[in-house]
Amino acid sequence: MKVRRPRPTELLAMVALVAILSLLAYPFIRLWPSKPVVKHVDPASEAEGLPLPTLLMALIANVFDSLIGGDYKAIAEGLKTLGEAYIPKEYRFVFERFVQLLDGVSTLLSDVEDLLDRAEALLAVGRGEDAKPLLDEASAKLASANTTHVELKSACAELAKNLKLPMDELSRKVDELGRVIERLYERLLRLLEEIERQVPLEDTYLAIDVEPRTVWTGSSIDVSGKLYTAKAPLAKRSVQIFIKGVALTEAVTDDSGEFRARVVLHYIYEPKVFVQAVYVPSGLDAELYKPSTSNIVEVDIIYIKPTIRVEVLGEALPGKAFVVRGSVEAERPLPYSTVKISWIRASVKATLEDGRFTAMLHTPEDVSEGEYALKVEAPARQVFGPAEASVKVTVRRLPLNVTIHVPPIVVAGLPSSLRGEIHSLEELNATVKVVFADQTYTARSSGTLELSLTAPLTVLSGYRDYEVHVSPTLPWYRSATLKGTVLVINPLTVLAPLALISALALRISREKTVRARPEEVPPRPEAPLAAPVTAPELERPLDMYWQAVAMVSSLTGVEMSPSMTIREYLNAVGPRLGGLRSAFEVLSIVAEKALYAPSVSAEELEAAEKALEELKVAHVGARL
Repeated sequence: MKVRRPRPTELLAMVALVAILSLLAYPFIRLWPSKPVVKHVDPASEAEGLPLPTLLMALIANVFDSLIGGDYKAIAEGLKTLGEAYIPKEYRFVFERFVQLLDGVSTLLSDVEDLLDRAEALLAVGRGEDAKPLLDEASAKLASANTTHVELKSACAELAKNLKLPMDELSRKVDELGRVIERLYERLLRLLEEIERQVPLEDTYLAIDVEPRTVWTGSSIDVSGKLYTAKAPLAKRSVQIFIKGVALTEAVTDDSGEFRARVVLHYIYEPKVFVQAVYVPSGLDAELYKPSTSNIVEVDIIYIKPTIRVEVLGEALPGKAFVVRGSVEAERPLPYSTVKISWIRASVKATLEDGRFTAMLHTPEDVSEGEYALKVEAPARQVFGPAEASVKVTVRRLPLNVTIHVPPIVVAGLPSSLRGEIHSLEELNATVKVVFADQTYTARSSGTLELSLTAPLTVLSGYRDYEVHVSPTLPWYRSATLKGTVLVINPLTVLAPLALISALALRISREKTVRARPEEVPPRPEAPLAAPVTAPELERPLDMYWQAVAMVSSLTGVEMSPSMTIREYLNAVGPRLGGLRSAFEVLSIVAEKALYAPSVSAEELEAAEKALEELKVAHVGARL
């Protein structure tokens, strides 16, 4: 039996088939398709762009004003609010550094004022030597505050540049802070001068007693005592009575140095207070006697502290309201009829009926998911002390159930349909954005979705990622993101090898015909002005292009990735090539024609060779 040998055209067809199958199978081996994955996101956490400069500047100015005014309690609240402001990640370091410096200078100045107050109190009673260590510590802290102030100036300049804040206003606030530091220095020097001026004076002594030692808030106590020296009692001298560091009344000693005063405790809501008397010499006494302070007497205060109970009904969803209810209980009827409820940057007053309250609270649309404090406060009135209660309330968004149907294969250059459904507990509209093959598509949906996707012919065959972003208009629903892959087949990657193999097969077939009939010699046609380069010579343009790619990669440092097209790589390296861009562009155009056009002219081939020589000269020069 005679076995028939395959013809050359059949062999070429088999080779072409194997090449095409290998090309199509490679993406399957490289990356297996994945199912779409739904990822819910909080719109607030996905925010982009800078914060509103006017709002951010208002928060910063509020902290500076509190610092300049010496209200250190307000500074802590202002810094906390400022720290919760949205700042893009790339600027967060600059912003956090600025907040840290503000907090640092605030702590230092608060400590300095406390030390100066204590030193001044010691000087008032003639204890200048005891005040000196406090002033030394205050001086060291003022020096640190001044250094931090200088750093704060630089931080403000950086913050203004990055977050588009008004530099003039920031500079004005920093300068005012500098004047605060200067005034504290002046006070420190004044106290040091007073210590130097003190001369030896006669010691004075002061002793007191208080009755009763346990009282209701708002009632009064009797304070009695005696002022004397080691030699004799001091008569007709004024003695001040202090409670909680505040002078509430003044008494005058009799001939035996004794005094008595009635002090009203104006609704103090603390378990204990401390009573003390102080004698500060004045007039001629200032040159004879030292100031003195009495013993401290502890007085227990009785008052009613109500109990608040709070209950949250329903869920806290952004853009929606929920109900809070509770009660205020005390051993006596309450003297007020409302309580204050604070919830996420707002507060309301709720009416009390038989000690119970109910209120409806609104959750802001832009709030992020998480836990927030809800606080209920009852005021202080008469013998009723202030009361408050806090509960943690979780703010969350409802999830969307999104399903999509993506075609398994997309042919580049041809439209394909993407369909989907959005399921929710209520009817809603949503904005849908699809990112696929470097293309972005948007649409509005009220439950169903259909988009026409087209992969450009510049995309190579293989699996491509896609993302579907669904952003609902109702703020109490989460946004959702679905990700997956789809196979893209570019017909040009299949047609190009087929065209090359067909051209080779045609040439072999013609050569066989010529050999079979040597007597039939066709007449030689007149050479055209620009003779095309036929299929067997197509390797030369492609070879020149890959030589150029190697040199361009060395010159620019930009590698050509497997997923890049010829034009994508030209766009990537063009800005870095300078005057050599035109030479590489000639080689890129000729390579594209070699792949996709029927032929390349001799003139184009000659231009490509000259462009390659130009690149070689530049490459050699760069290496030297």
